[in-house]
This record gives sequence, C-alpha cells and structure tokens, in this order.
Amino acid sequence: SRISLDVYIALGVLYREAGRLDESLEALLQAKKINAESVRVLQELGITYAAAAAAAPDGGDPANYLKESARYFSKAEDSLQAAVALNTGSWSAREELANFYFDTERFAKAVEVYDQVLALNPGVTRALNGKGAALSWLGQEPAAEAMWKLAIEQALASENYGPLGQIYQNLGGINYYRGD
Repeated sequence: SRISLDVYIALGVLYREAGRLDESLEALLQAKKINAESVRVLQELGITYAAAAAAAPDGGDPANYLKESARYFSKAEDSLQAAVALNTGSWSAREELANFYFDTERFAKAVEVYDQVLALNPGVTRALNGKGAALSWLGQEPAAEAMWKLAIEQALASENYGPLGQIYQNLGGINYYRGD
C-alpha cells in the first residue's frame, strides 16, 4: 500500500526530533518523490539537512566532517530556497530560510530575508526577534533594540506570549553589555 505524503512528512519530523537524522532524511526524500513541489517537504528537508550538517560524523577526520557538513548545508540551503521559489507568498518558508542564514552566521542575508518575511506578514513576532538578533550580531544594537521592542509590543497585543522570554533575554543582553 502507498503511504501518503503527510505520513512521510510526519515520520521525517518525528525521526528528526528523535535525533535519527538518516531515517528522517530517508522519509522526507520519499515524501519528495511523491511531490517534489511540496513547500512543506522542502522546508522540512532544509531543516533536517541543516541538523545533519551540525551533526555530521567525522570518523576521526576533521576534513571529512567539514566536507560532509558543507554538503548538508548546501542541500539545506537549496531545499529552503526551492520552498521559497515554489511559494513566493509563503512567509513561513522565508522564515525558515532566514533562520538558516542566521544559524550559519550569515547575518546580513538573514536580515534581508527577515525583511521579506515581515513584508509578507508584519505580525510574525519570531521574525522580528530573529531580525533583532541578526542586527545585534552585525553590531547594530539600536536597530536590534528597536526590533525587539516592536516584537514585544506585537506579542503582547496579539496575546502570543511564547517568544517573550527569548526577546527579553536578547534585549537584556544588550542592556547588560551597555551597562544599563
């Protein structure tokens, strides 16, 4: 019997969350065979490839780790960019791409893509927080602080309190280093 696309996606996510990255990739690649133009499949593949890059085995050989890690990072970026290209109106696909750029320390690129997320949906508190963090890493503390304050206002107005802890932690870090 044919397993549905949603089941393969769910398996891929569950395997990833359990740290079973090879099995996660296998399930998500099966999902991609069913529908190569599924934005969700491409997003999940990108996230899983990024996790695999961070956990790439080195077998005692640092050069092998760098090679495998670079291969997975490239696949992660390709998958996330494909998800964005397939659904240009998807702010969530762009947010995953922005998070990828942030996690790979490409902060200017992350800010650029967070701006695209916010142009599509100004209410994405996580994108405001991510943009603030990227701006902070770029040494643009006043702009970062402004993003975080806007994120706090939006979170409180929408009663979405989930991201507040991280936002206050980021904002507190700037104040701490400034001596406020």
